[in-house]
Amino acid sequence: MSCVTCNIAFSGRTPQIIKCVECFGHVHRSCLPGKGITSTDYVRMKKYGESFEFKCVNCSSNTPGDSHTRNSSSQPSSSGHMHARNFSSQPSSSGHMHTRNSSSQSSSSGHIQTRDSASQPSTSSHKHTRNSSSQSSSSGHMHTRTSSSQPSSSGHMHTRNSSSQSSSSGHKHTRNSSSKPSSSGHMHTRDSASQPSTSKILLQSLPLLVSLLQEFLLRRLPALTADRNEAPSKRRFEAPVRENAVFSAEFSSHFEEPVRENAVFSAEFSSHFEEPVPVREDSYQFNGMIQAASDDEDWEDMDIDPLSPPPKWIVLEKALRKNSKALFDSKGHKYGIKRKSLDGKKITWRCTVRWEKENCPGIVKEENGVYRETIKHTCQKKKDVHVQARVYSKCKEEIRKNRHAVPRKVSEPALLEEFLDDEEAELPKLSNLNRALYKIKEATRPANPADLHFDMKRYVQAIPKQFLRGDIKVNTRNTLARHLIFATDKQLKLLKTLKKWFADGTFKCTPFPFVQLFSIHGFIEKNGFKKQVPLLYVIMSRRTAEDYSAVFDHILQLIGHPEAIEFVADFEKAVWKTVRAKLPSVTIRGCGYHWTQSLFRFIQQNGLRRAYRTDQEVRNKCRQLMSLHLMPHEKIEKRFKSIQRTCRGKMKKFCSYIDRNWIKSNTWPPVNWSVFRQDDRTNNDVEGWHNRINRRKNGAFNLFHLIDQLHYEATLISLQAKLMERGEKP
Repeated sequence: MSCVTCNIAFSGRTPQIIKCVECFGHVHRSCLPGKGITSTDYVRMKKYGESFEFKCVNCSSNTPGDSHTRNSSSQPSSSGHMHARNFSSQPSSSGHMHTRNSSSQSSSSGHIQTRDSASQPSTSSHKHTRNSSSQSSSSGHMHTRTSSSQPSSSGHMHTRNSSSQSSSSGHKHTRNSSSKPSSSGHMHTRDSASQPSTSKILLQSLPLLVSLLQEFLLRRLPALTADRNEAPSKRRFEAPVRENAVFSAEFSSHFEEPVRENAVFSAEFSSHFEEPVPVREDSYQFNGMIQAASDDEDWEDMDIDPLSPPPKWIVLEKALRKNSKALFDSKGHKYGIKRKSLDGKKITWRCTVRWEKENCPGIVKEENGVYRETIKHTCQKKKDVHVQARVYSKCKEEIRKNRHAVPRKVSEPALLEEFLDDEEAELPKLSNLNRALYKIKEATRPANPADLHFDMKRYVQAIPKQFLRGDIKVNTRNTLARHLIFATDKQLKLLKTLKKWFADGTFKCTPFPFVQLFSIHGFIEKNGFKKQVPLLYVIMSRRTAEDYSAVFDHILQLIGHPEAIEFVADFEKAVWKTVRAKLPSVTIRGCGYHWTQSLFRFIQQNGLRRAYRTDQEVRNKCRQLMSLHLMPHEKIEKRFKSIQRTCRGKMKKFCSYIDRNWIKSNTWPPVNWSVFRQDDRTNNDVEGWHNRINRRKNGAFNLFHLIDQLHYEATLISLQAKLMERGEKP
């Protein structure tokens, strides 16, 4: 594709081209009449959607004249010959011209000469034309417009769809007529039309007036039918949007040009019509008419009132990211130190808005406590920016002093204090403030230990006070195992007094080099409410019987002889062996959910999955076996034997597994996994608590972050107990 003016091909990814509204050719912006338009104006018009109503050099230079015209009506020349442009012609045998798309007037010789017209030779002395409009000539021959003619026997012209005037020879050629040759040599026509009169022009313009009236009603109808109950200030008028087309119409006294696509809607009326002005609610084309400057306008272009009061200046310590002081003015700008004199009396402050898209050059110079603005700002003002900086600075200082403080408990009181001082102040968002405080806590936390040989004394400041209760090291088989025990005083007191302990472990949240978080829980009851709370945490690096034995020995040293009479856990041999050895008076019982889970896992792993889904008999027997834990422990073996006798095939293997591991086992006999008439049949409360901890982070925690989370859960116990005392559900 090339420019129609310079005939040079367009290049580049986004060439700056414009479409001519006359010939619809593509023109480069610099090839427009005159000097063209600048690249800046082109980008601005493209950005804001302004219409490109331009003509190329060829179209703008083609003005109507006497000697050369394009697709226009021509006048006779002094030589008697007619000259037209952009028509191709060929002479006929009779010397007459046959043309298309031409409009002519009579000449003295009766001949017409044209260019760029398509003609056919004629054997007669008469003119055969198409798409032409003519007037009468002195020679008696009629040249017509939009006609289809055939020679008659009398040598006269017969035309269709032509408009003509009578000639001196008495013959008449007409528009919109269908003629047949006659023997008398005269033309017979039907539906002939003479030169249109003024009344006929008005009748032809009637459809246009009707369409304009419909357009006016469509624009005003939404406003007229607005809701009467709606407040006047809320009523708005929205003009209908024309999709994918912009209209253009030019009107003259006797013809209407067809509507062109993608043209601008404009109408040129005669002198006694007034052109309507389009209503545009938010047009940027009238910005030059607006005299008032906006708040965001550049200060360099504004007339600053010399009588306006000087801004107030506030200096805050540790208000920037590098804990340096910042300067604030009452206009809503924030400054950081750019340079400072050796004696500290002269300081140059620069606006802190410095990023890729906006680099504000605002400068304020301070000398002996007097501030003077030397370079104006280009950035936007922010309301109460000093208040927000004061809240951030105060909360950050508090979180640095107390690393284990909960950010929400620091940010909410600070915001409340500022709100009480000034209710109209623009305060920071609570979520953004908490996020900033969490980042500070994360930055002040130590990194995870690389191995188990770390020195705990180096990390004392990173652990809440009186929370670490034991650092146990177990050396077996030339390997080192290390376990950390955590609990508050409140938790240890509850651990000693509660009658029933629930224990379980989780692995997802535990950071390297540790492998498991083992926790003991218990129920607290007040005023009819019951809530399970954590009582003790153990971060373990190994899970053997020796490790659990060392952990329980240390727990018994912390609380002495416990009052617990029952211990509920999953089916981990090391735990069961240790509890039986360290707490012989305590009854250990398995979790009903974990017992059923172990049986169903065997079904999936030993070829019974498809039979369980498709065979009704197999599914019923499997479900009967998985329900044995709901029976009294003394009746379990008898019921199992009765089911075992009816089993065949792979079901025998399943029954052998149950008999070997759950019926005749010394570690897990039926008396330890039967949940008949038990209030708490599962360990699901502990499982739910572990899931809540794991959801707080996708993956393993930092070791000291995990310790903070465990300490936070421990602080909630007092709150939950207080709610139950007041008769509220925790």
